[in-house]
Amino acid sequence: MDRRKASGSEPIDTGNHLLVPSASSSSPSLSESMAVYGVNEFVLDSLPHPVMLIDRKRVVLAANQAAREMGAVVGEPCWRHFAGKEDRAEDPEPGATESRESLSGEGYICRFCLADQAIKENRATQLCQFPLCDRLWNLWWIPVGQSVFLVYAIDVSEEGRARKELEEALHQTTRLQREIMALLAGSKAVLEYRTFEETARALFRICKELLGAGSGYVSLVNERTMCAEVAFLDPGGKECTASEDLPMPIRGLRLRACASRKAIYDNDFSRSEYSLLLPPGHMPLENVLFAPLILREKTVGLLGLADKPGGFNERDVQLASAFGELAAVALVKKRSEEELLRAHQDLEARVAERTAELERANATLRMEIEQRRKAEAALLRSEQQLKFLSSRLLAAQEEERTRLAREIHDQSGQTLAAIKFGIEGAIRMALNDRKGDLIQHLEKLLPTIRAGIAEVRGLYMSLRPTLLDDLGLTAALGWLCREFTKVYPDIAIAKTFPIDENLVPQSLKIVVFRIVQEALNNIVRHSTATTVELGLKEEEDRIHLLIRDNGLGFNLSRTLSSARMRGLGLASMRELSQLSGGTFSIDSVTGSGTTIHASWPCRRNDPDPDSTFSPTRHDCAEILP
Repeated sequence: MDRRKASGSEPIDTGNHLLVPSASSSSPSLSESMAVYGVNEFVLDSLPHPVMLIDRKRVVLAANQAAREMGAVVGEPCWRHFAGKEDRAEDPEPGATESRESLSGEGYICRFCLADQAIKENRATQLCQFPLCDRLWNLWWIPVGQSVFLVYAIDVSEEGRARKELEEALHQTTRLQREIMALLAGSKAVLEYRTFEETARALFRICKELLGAGSGYVSLVNERTMCAEVAFLDPGGKECTASEDLPMPIRGLRLRACASRKAIYDNDFSRSEYSLLLPPGHMPLENVLFAPLILREKTVGLLGLADKPGGFNERDVQLASAFGELAAVALVKKRSEEELLRAHQDLEARVAERTAELERANATLRMEIEQRRKAEAALLRSEQQLKFLSSRLLAAQEEERTRLAREIHDQSGQTLAAIKFGIEGAIRMALNDRKGDLIQHLEKLLPTIRAGIAEVRGLYMSLRPTLLDDLGLTAALGWLCREFTKVYPDIAIAKTFPIDENLVPQSLKIVVFRIVQEALNNIVRHSTATTVELGLKEEEDRIHLLIRDNGLGFNLSRTLSSARMRGLGLASMRELSQLSGGTFSIDSVTGSGTTIHASWPCRRNDPDPDSTFSPTRHDCAEILP
């Protein structure tokens, strides 16, 4: 009980300021005390609260009307009337029994008696909220001398009940506030966490702290096996060797909770038959509570709690059921999200498939468009090339005719005219019977005839060298180089022909010959070269022709873009290469000479090379704008 003390030298507030503690060290006599009482009798009786004047032997010297109604009798020990209504008090301090027995005579002291304390401390002593006669009292023991006490009591029953009701209301409000905050935290966890495991763990932690449980778990019900699959287990710091992977058949209290779809608890679980159903290695449980997770009127899981100090109650059942509902909502949320994710993924897959199909269709369409564009461009180029080749063919024919006509006129014509004049002179000599002169004249005419024959042979060799047909390509190229050096002795030709003649189709031999012939003509006309390298070889299943000189060279891009290119014979060499199924490239730098490279595929296993080695177009280096 709460006790408040006031100094004995201060005025005593009794509600009416009737009594003042005596400062005298002498004990007042009974007559003095009665005199004080007689003076204040009317005032004391007017007070609604009990007031008594008691000596050191606990004898009532005076009592007002309220005290007498409660049982106080003037001239008798107060304990005789009040101790009987209470249990016999025990001595609060060691060694106090003797003094109290001497004071009381019989050793009875009321539980609310503060005489010893008031005498010892010589000050007012207060006792608050003391129950007596089914009511609550605030008591004051006030020394008014060394042997007399004023006992003043105020009924605070209504105040106590109101305070108790207020405290209970505050306690309930605090509890409800705590429960509401816990439920709000659980609702937040349902919205915050993405997975059911995370949400269930958070809900379990909040519920465990709210109810004061020591351990527990959250599990889902497998409808096929009728076993509980543990989502997670919280042993509460106790050793538990039972594996979470072991099957947990739903039976006992868990079966009752699942079947009834209501929370169930057992505060005597350790001594119940259900404790025998725990798996081996499971920690012992004093009490348990199981709250089902209900989804579409079916139990889909369990929230288990255990080892709450003092046991579970119906309020715990309500709270655990609420958290079970939140866990069920979390499970619905998870499954809905999974279904939505699957639907989203399926939709994305279908969209991706359709997109891929469209992309493939678009790619095919683009490819077809590109192929058509290329075909149209190739057709246009072919038409342009055909026109160009046609014009070049006509021009070449005219050039060749002009050359032949000029050569026949300048050489063969003159030779034939000389032969004509010589024969006419021989005829005249024969008519004149000048046989000696005739013979001499004919002998002089023979060299002219031989020169004419040589000129005719040169003409048809230039048109179609018979060496190609008689001796082969390398022999024809060798003859061409010898004839070239005869005419141009200042230009040395280094030739290498490490190639099998059988690899070169017959139709290709004349092409190679003409390219070499044209290249040598260009070197003479434009390069001022002193050395020429001529090579023909087979490498990587291709026939390679290489012509390199050390001449002046030229700016390739500028020359190829000019009309002068036609005079160089580059176009004709390129055309010959392409029409025979090969490639053609030229590399030239001013001051560093010129290199011409042409190549064709080999026909190793071709039984009739001429039949398949047709002059079709192949990709090659473009040298024309």
